[in-house]
Amino acid sequence: LQRTIEAKDLPREPFWRLIEANRIDQERTRYETWEDVRWYCSHSADPVGRLVLGIYGRLASPALVSMSDSVCTGLQLVNFLQDPPRDLELGRVYLPLEDLRENEVRTRELGGPVTDRFRSLMRFEAERAREAARALFAGASGDRASLPSAPIDRAQLEQGIPVAALFTQTPLCASSSEARRLVQQGGASINGESQSDPAALVGVGHLVDGELLLRAGKKRYFRLTTT
Repeated sequence: LQRTIEAKDLPREPFWRLIEANRIDQERTRYETWEDVRWYCSHSADPVGRLVLGIYGRLASPALVSMSDSVCTGLQLVNFLQDPPRDLELGRVYLPLEDLRENEVRTRELGGPVTDRFRSLMRFEAERAREAARALFAGASGDRASLPSAPIDRAQLEQGIPVAALFTQTPLCASSSEARRLVQQGGASINGESQSDPAALVGVGHLVDGELLLRAGKKRYFRLTTT
């Protein structure tokens, strides 16, 4: 392992997070909210993808790191949905407790037998994971080429373009004020990476295969391809 770390110049931080995940499992057995579960995944799952990116020399791309984190978290969520009875046997519950309450599921029901309330909870959790995957990968399959697109001058990206200004260069936003509201309200993403700062600069490091995939809301997409 040490030879690989040195040969690929892998950062130590993902390894530390994996070690921390082991410590968390020894000290914490319940998670109140989805954000709490996501925080756990950022230790137990996301570092694995980042190490893979590091091996292939792609850690410098913020967009790829964001996509990798989403994929790894998604896989971890699938694992949680497969194993509620086994996790409960080990004294752990990885499904958000607030979701259990919302669906009127008691913790002991996770061990079976299956009830209608349990099915409702699983449908809810599966749909959340499905929507996250759709948001990340919409257009990334064979349909991506059919999405509306326009060229963007690479020189612009080398100088950096504010997120809001980038969205106004597309049909997704008709004005700067609309673009700022979209970003501030959490409705904008670039290559699967959610945007929260309208003034944050987008540069060549955000390109994936020479493209930027912009999303407004849940279903509106636009591709910008470098020239």
